[in-house]
Amino acid sequence: MRTRTTPRLASWRGNGGEINIPKIFMVKQNMDGQMLRKYFKRLALPATVCAVAFIATPASAATLEDIFELSAEGTRIAQTSQAQIDNLSDETQSLLGDYRRILRTIEDLQAYNIQKEREIADQNRQIRTLTSSIERATLIDRQILPLIGRMINVLEDFMANDIPFLLDNRRDRIANLRDVMDNSDVSASEKFRLVFQAYQIENDFGRTIETYNGSIQLDGQDFQGNVLRIGRVGLYFQTADLSTSAHWNSGLGNTGEWEVLDSSFARAISQGIKMADGQVANDLVRLPIIAGE
Repeated sequence: MRTRTTPRLASWRGNGGEINIPKIFMVKQNMDGQMLRKYFKRLALPATVCAVAFIATPASAATLEDIFELSAEGTRIAQTSQAQIDNLSDETQSLLGDYRRILRTIEDLQAYNIQKEREIADQNRQIRTLTSSIERATLIDRQILPLIGRMINVLEDFMANDIPFLLDNRRDRIANLRDVMDNSDVSASEKFRLVFQAYQIENDFGRTIETYNGSIQLDGQDFQGNVLRIGRVGLYFQTADLSTSAHWNSGLGNTGEWEVLDSSFARAISQGIKMADGQVANDLVRLPIIAGE
Protein backbone atom coordinates (compact mmCIF):
# COMPACT_ATOMS: atom_id res chain seq x y z
CA MET A 1 0.00 0.00 0.00
CA ARG A 2 1.37 3.43 -1.02
CA THR A 3 1.06 6.16 1.50
CA ARG A 4 1.05 9.85 0.54
CA THR A 5 0.26 13.12 2.03
CA THR A 6 -2.05 15.64 0.55
CA PRO A 7 -0.59 18.99 -0.39
CA ARG A 8 -1.31 21.85 1.87
CA LEU A 9 -1.92 25.36 0.63
CA ALA A 10 0.69 28.04 1.36
CA SER A 11 -0.49 31.64 1.17
CA TRP A 12 1.30 34.78 -0.34
CA ARG A 13 -0.03 38.19 0.49
CA GLY A 14 0.54 41.10 -1.90
CA ASN A 15 -1.03 44.48 -2.58
CA GLY A 16 -3.73 42.79 -4.66
CA GLY A 17 -4.81 40.23 -2.05
CA GLU A 18 -3.86 36.78 -0.92
CA ILE A 19 -3.00 33.92 -3.34
CA ASN A 20 -3.00 30.28 -2.15
CA ILE A 21 -0.22 28.12 -3.63
CA PRO A 22 -0.16 24.35 -3.02
CA LYS A 23 2.81 23.02 -1.17
CA ILE A 24 3.83 19.47 -0.70
CA PHE A 25 4.77 18.70 2.80
CA MET A 26 5.80 15.11 2.51
CA VAL A 27 5.96 12.51 -0.23
CA LYS A 28 7.02 9.05 0.54
CA GLN A 29 10.16 7.98 -1.10
CA ASN A 30 8.51 4.85 -2.35
CA MET A 31 6.13 6.77 -4.64
CA ASP A 32 6.88 5.88 -8.25
CA GLY A 33 7.65 8.41 -10.93
CA GLN A 34 4.29 7.92 -12.68
CA MET A 35 2.28 9.00 -9.70
CA LEU A 36 4.55 12.02 -9.21
CA ARG A 37 4.03 13.06 -12.81
CA LYS A 38 0.29 12.79 -12.45
CA TYR A 39 0.31 14.76 -9.27
CA PHE A 40 2.32 17.65 -10.75
CA LYS A 41 0.11 17.69 -13.85
CA ARG A 42 -2.94 18.21 -11.68
CA LEU A 43 -1.04 20.90 -9.77
CA ALA A 44 0.29 22.80 -12.79
CA LEU A 45 -3.03 23.90 -14.28
CA PRO A 46 -4.46 25.64 -11.17
CA ALA A 47 -1.07 27.32 -10.59
CA THR A 48 -1.00 28.70 -14.14
CA VAL A 49 -4.49 30.06 -13.84
CA CYS A 50 -3.62 31.65 -10.55
CA ALA A 51 -0.51 33.26 -12.05
CA VAL A 52 -2.46 34.70 -14.98
CA ALA A 53 -5.14 35.95 -12.65
CA PHE A 54 -2.50 37.54 -10.47
CA ILE A 55 -0.92 39.47 -13.36
CA ALA A 56 -4.21 40.66 -14.67
CA THR A 57 -5.59 42.04 -11.46
CA PRO A 58 -5.64 45.81 -10.77
CA ALA A 59 -3.65 45.26 -7.60
CA SER A 60 -0.66 43.96 -9.56
CA ALA A 61 -0.88 46.96 -11.93
CA ALA A 62 -0.75 49.29 -8.95
CA THR A 63 2.30 47.40 -7.76
CA LEU A 64 4.09 48.08 -11.08
CA GLU A 65 3.22 51.75 -10.86
CA ASP A 66 4.74 51.80 -7.39
CA ILE A 67 7.85 50.13 -8.79
CA PHE A 68 8.09 52.67 -11.63
CA GLU A 69 7.56 55.51 -9.18
CA LEU A 70 10.23 54.12 -6.91
CA SER A 71 12.54 53.80 -9.91
CA ALA A 72 11.87 57.41 -10.95
CA GLU A 73 12.39 58.57 -7.39
CA GLY A 74 15.69 56.70 -7.33
CA THR A 75 16.67 58.40 -10.57
CA ARG A 76 15.81 61.82 -9.14
CA ILE A 77 17.79 61.02 -5.99
CA ALA A 78 20.72 59.90 -8.13
CA GLN A 79 20.54 63.12 -10.16
CA THR A 80 20.41 65.20 -7.00
CA SER A 81 23.37 63.29 -5.61
CA GLN A 82 25.28 63.77 -8.85
CA ALA A 83 24.57 67.51 -8.75
CA GLN A 84 25.82 67.63 -5.18
CA ILE A 85 28.91 65.70 -6.23
CA ASP A 86 29.50 68.17 -9.09
CA ASN A 87 29.13 71.10 -6.70
CA LEU A 88 31.53 69.48 -4.27
CA SER A 89 33.98 68.89 -7.13
CA ASP A 90 33.80 72.56 -8.16
CA GLU A 91 34.29 73.66 -4.57
CA THR A 92 37.20 71.25 -4.26
CA GLN A 93 38.84 72.66 -7.39
CA SER A 94 38.29 76.21 -6.11
CA LEU A 95 39.80 75.33 -2.74
CA LEU A 96 42.70 73.62 -4.49
CA GLY A 97 43.34 76.78 -6.51
CA ASP A 98 43.20 78.90 -3.36
CA TYR A 99 45.58 76.51 -1.65
CA ARG A 100 48.07 76.71 -4.52
CA ARG A 101 47.87 80.50 -4.56
CA ILE A 102 48.46 80.57 -0.80
CA LEU A 103 51.49 78.31 -1.27
CA ARG A 104 52.90 80.69 -3.89
CA THR A 105 52.23 83.63 -1.60
CA ILE A 106 54.04 81.84 1.23
CA GLU A 107 57.01 81.16 -1.04
CA ASP A 108 57.11 84.81 -2.11
CA LEU A 109 56.92 85.95 1.52
CA GLN A 110 59.71 83.57 2.48
CA ALA A 111 61.92 84.96 -0.30
CA TYR A 112 60.97 88.51 0.75
CA ASN A 113 61.84 87.76 4.38
CA ILE A 114 65.21 86.32 3.36
CA GLN A 115 66.00 89.47 1.39
CA LYS A 116 64.88 91.71 4.26
CA GLU A 117 67.02 89.72 6.69
CA ARG A 118 70.02 90.41 4.46
CA GLU A 119 69.17 94.11 4.32
CA ILE A 120 68.73 94.22 8.09
CA ALA A 121 72.10 92.52 8.54
CA ASP A 122 73.69 95.13 6.25
CA GLN A 123 71.98 97.94 8.17
CA ASN A 124 73.29 96.52 11.43
CA ARG A 125 76.80 96.55 9.97
CA GLN A 126 76.30 100.16 8.91
CA ILE A 127 75.02 101.04 12.38
CA ARG A 128 78.12 99.52 13.93
CA THR A 129 80.31 101.42 11.46
CA LEU A 130 78.51 104.70 12.15
CA THR A 131 78.69 104.14 15.88
CA SER A 132 82.42 103.61 15.60
CA SER A 133 82.71 106.71 13.39
CA ILE A 134 80.76 108.78 15.91
CA GLU A 135 83.05 107.65 18.67
CA ARG A 136 86.07 108.58 16.57
CA ALA A 137 84.42 111.89 15.60
CA THR A 138 83.97 112.74 19.26
CA LEU A 139 87.67 112.15 19.79
CA ILE A 140 88.49 114.17 16.68
CA ASP A 141 86.30 117.05 17.91
CA ARG A 142 88.31 117.24 21.09
CA GLN A 143 91.49 117.34 19.06
CA ILE A 144 90.49 119.45 16.08
CA LEU A 145 88.83 122.38 17.85
CA PRO A 146 92.09 123.54 19.47
CA LEU A 147 93.80 123.04 16.11
CA ILE A 148 91.25 125.27 14.37
CA GLY A 149 91.83 127.98 16.99
CA ARG A 150 95.58 127.85 16.40
CA MET A 151 95.03 128.01 12.61
CA ILE A 152 93.00 131.22 13.01
CA ASN A 153 95.72 132.77 15.16
CA VAL A 154 98.39 131.87 12.60
CA LEU A 155 96.29 133.32 9.78
CA GLU A 156 95.78 136.55 11.71
CA ASP A 157 99.51 136.88 12.43
CA PHE A 158 100.35 136.19 8.80
CA MET A 159 97.92 138.89 7.63
CA ALA A 160 99.43 141.41 10.06
CA ASN A 161 102.88 140.87 8.54
CA ASP A 162 101.65 140.69 4.96
CA ILE A 163 101.42 143.57 2.48
CA PRO A 164 98.43 145.74 3.38
CA PHE A 165 95.84 145.00 0.67
CA LEU A 166 92.08 144.58 1.22
CA LEU A 167 92.68 144.91 4.94
CA ASP A 168 89.03 145.51 5.85
CA ASN A 169 87.79 142.40 4.01
CA ARG A 170 90.51 140.17 5.38
CA ARG A 171 90.05 141.41 8.96
CA ASP A 172 86.30 140.84 8.71
CA ARG A 173 86.97 137.28 7.56
CA ILE A 174 89.13 136.62 10.64
CA ALA A 175 86.47 138.12 12.93
CA ASN A 176 83.79 135.91 11.36
CA LEU A 177 85.91 132.82 11.92
CA ARG A 178 86.23 133.64 15.62
CA ASP A 179 82.48 134.10 15.88
CA VAL A 180 81.95 130.71 14.24
CA MET A 181 84.32 129.09 16.71
CA ASP A 182 82.09 130.26 19.58
CA ASN A 183 78.86 129.15 17.87
CA SER A 184 77.65 125.84 19.28
CA ASP A 185 75.25 125.31 16.36
CA VAL A 186 78.15 124.94 13.92
CA SER A 187 79.77 121.52 13.75
CA ALA A 188 83.51 121.03 14.05
CA SER A 189 83.69 119.89 10.43
CA GLU A 190 81.99 123.10 9.25
CA LYS A 191 84.31 125.22 11.36
CA PHE A 192 87.31 123.47 9.86
CA ARG A 193 85.89 123.92 6.34
CA LEU A 194 85.51 127.68 6.83
CA VAL A 195 89.04 128.06 8.19
CA PHE A 196 90.44 125.96 5.37
CA GLN A 197 88.53 128.11 2.87
CA ALA A 198 90.10 131.26 4.37
CA TYR A 199 93.55 129.68 3.92
CA GLN A 200 92.73 128.91 0.29
CA ILE A 201 91.67 132.52 -0.32
CA GLU A 202 94.90 133.84 1.17
CA ASN A 203 96.88 131.34 -0.85
CA ASP A 204 95.19 132.44 -4.08
CA PHE A 205 96.30 136.02 -3.47
CA GLY A 206 99.87 134.92 -4.16
CA ARG A 207 99.02 133.77 -7.72
CA THR A 208 96.72 136.54 -8.98
CA ILE A 209 96.77 140.22 -9.84
CA GLU A 210 93.97 142.64 -9.10
CA THR A 211 93.12 146.31 -8.81
CA TYR A 212 90.61 148.10 -6.64
CA ASN A 213 89.79 151.60 -5.40
CA GLY A 214 91.39 152.47 -2.09
CA SER A 215 93.11 155.10 -0.03
CA ILE A 216 96.60 155.25 1.48
CA GLN A 217 98.60 157.54 3.74
CA LEU A 218 101.62 158.97 2.07
CA ASP A 219 103.86 161.36 3.99
CA GLY A 220 101.05 161.94 6.48
CA GLN A 221 98.48 162.74 3.80
CA ASP A 222 95.52 160.63 2.60
CA PHE A 223 95.37 159.85 -1.10
CA GLN A 224 92.47 158.26 -2.97
CA GLY A 225 93.13 156.27 -6.11
CA ASN A 226 93.71 152.79 -7.59
CA VAL A 227 95.65 150.05 -5.82
CA LEU A 228 97.45 147.43 -7.94
CA ARG A 229 98.42 144.10 -6.39
CA ILE A 230 100.71 141.70 -8.21
CA GLY A 231 100.64 138.47 -6.24
CA ARG A 232 102.38 139.14 -2.95
CA VAL A 233 105.52 140.55 -4.48
CA GLY A 234 104.32 144.05 -5.30
CA LEU A 235 101.66 146.50 -4.15
CA TYR A 236 101.31 149.81 -6.00
CA PHE A 237 99.17 152.93 -5.85
CA GLN A 238 98.31 155.63 -8.37
CA THR A 239 95.93 158.54 -8.31
CA ALA A 240 93.34 158.87 -11.03
CA ASP A 241 95.19 161.79 -12.69
CA LEU A 242 98.48 159.78 -12.68
CA SER A 243 100.12 162.61 -10.76
CA THR A 244 101.15 160.49 -7.79
CA SER A 245 102.49 156.94 -7.82
CA ALA A 246 103.75 154.89 -4.87
CA HIS A 247 104.54 151.32 -3.81
CA TRP A 248 104.63 149.42 -0.55
CA ASN A 249 108.15 149.13 0.78
CA SER A 250 108.22 146.38 3.39
CA GLY A 251 111.76 147.34 4.32
CA LEU A 252 110.73 150.68 5.76
CA GLY A 253 109.85 151.05 9.40
CA ASN A 254 108.80 148.08 11.50
CA THR A 255 106.30 146.56 9.10
CA GLY A 256 106.76 148.61 5.95
CA GLU A 257 105.50 151.90 4.58
CA TRP A 258 104.19 153.46 1.40
CA GLU A 259 106.93 155.11 -0.63
CA VAL A 260 106.58 157.64 -3.47
CA LEU A 261 107.86 156.45 -6.83
CA ASP A 262 109.50 158.44 -9.56
CA SER A 263 107.23 159.61 -12.35
CA SER A 264 109.07 157.25 -14.69
CA PHE A 265 107.02 154.38 -13.23
CA ALA A 266 103.69 156.12 -13.75
CA ARG A 267 103.08 154.64 -17.20
CA ALA A 268 104.06 151.10 -16.11
CA ILE A 269 101.74 151.25 -13.07
CA SER A 270 98.91 152.58 -15.24
CA GLN A 271 99.49 149.74 -17.72
CA GLY A 272 99.45 147.19 -14.89
CA ILE A 273 96.14 148.60 -13.57
CA LYS A 274 94.59 148.23 -17.02
CA MET A 275 95.83 144.63 -17.34
CA ALA A 276 94.44 143.72 -13.90
CA ASP A 277 91.14 145.34 -14.86
CA GLY A 278 90.97 143.39 -18.11
CA GLN A 279 91.17 146.46 -20.31
CA VAL A 280 94.32 145.31 -22.13
CA ALA A 281 96.08 142.00 -22.66
CA ASN A 282 98.70 140.93 -20.18
CA ASP A 283 102.19 142.07 -21.01
CA LEU A 284 105.56 142.67 -19.36
CA VAL A 285 105.91 145.81 -17.27
CA ARG A 286 108.87 147.15 -15.35
CA LEU A 287 108.03 147.84 -11.70
CA PRO A 288 110.20 148.13 -8.59
CA ILE A 289 110.13 145.16 -6.18
CA ILE A 290 111.77 145.45 -2.78
CA ALA A 291 112.02 142.26 -0.76
CA GLY A 292 111.69 142.40 2.98
CA GLU A 293 114.51 141.38 5.25
